[in-house]
Amino acid sequence: MKVKPECFVCFVSQAIRATEIISKKDDDAIRALKNVAKVLSETEYNVAPPLISEFVYGSITKTLDHDDPYSEIKKKYNKIALNYVDDLKRYIEDSDDKLQAAINISVAGNIIDFGSQIEKFNIKETLNKAIIEGFLVNDIEDFKLKITKAKTLLFLADNAGEIVFDKLLLQTIKNLYPNLNIYIALRGKPIINDVTKNDIEGLGLEEIGTLIESTKPTPGFWPDYCDNLCKKIYKKADVIISKGQGNFETLSEFDDDRVFFLFIIKCSVVEKYLNKPKYSHIFAKKSSLC
Repeated sequence: MKVKPECFVCFVSQAIRATEIISKKDDDAIRALKNVAKVLSETEYNVAPPLISEFVYGSITKTLDHDDPYSEIKKKYNKIALNYVDDLKRYIEDSDDKLQAAINISVAGNIIDFGSQIEKFNIKETLNKAIIEGFLVNDIEDFKLKITKAKTLLFLADNAGEIVFDKLLLQTIKNLYPNLNIYIALRGKPIINDVTKNDIEGLGLEEIGTLIESTKPTPGFWPDYCDNLCKKIYKKADVIISKGQGNFETLSEFDDDRVFFLFIIKCSVVEKYLNKPKYSHIFAKKSSLC
């Protein structure tokens, strides 16, 4: 999915939110936004939107000398998400289809996104919607066929807070498929509220799978931005869960039926690209969507 004119509004909105977190001074914000405007005027646009975000945030963090504006917000939403865990575990345990139940929970976590067009979000309402209404497109039966035969699963993580719900999905998969090798890819450097190794301390993800990192700060997984280990695992994985809209925006550039996209449609560009309503819940391969 390539950058569209509407993406410019989103880039600027993201920049304003980030500068407001770092500094309350108008002079700082104006200085940072001028540099962002310069970056946007000089950037190649025949790429996926998250690849532009790297330069937008790089400009802000360099101008205002702060490499992780969302650090406290990420901690806050991890704590908020943890408050739901006991009830959600019971929901999974009581479900006839535990895998589907865990996927319902995981997709609801995708509402915790400070890089999208959503100004406010309600985690409880989104969880209820996921549990009651389910998915607009759901390739779970195909996923079950593939995961049963798979040796290696790669999970491409998205945001802090959200990762708490993702852990419940990954734990469920591990319980159902104990011989499966699970790899969890995190962002290598901070960008927006995307999850890095620093953001998962104490969550126990390393007990479920092997943690790996991308190397560049983009809010979407891009294979060329990985180190050799990450590239190797990406190439050999039998099944890939691509979590979040940012990862969809980048990996939708490839035709790869190993990849199952798990996300909520949260912006008008993706809504138009897929011709599906905003806030729809998706668990699907690209071939089922485009």
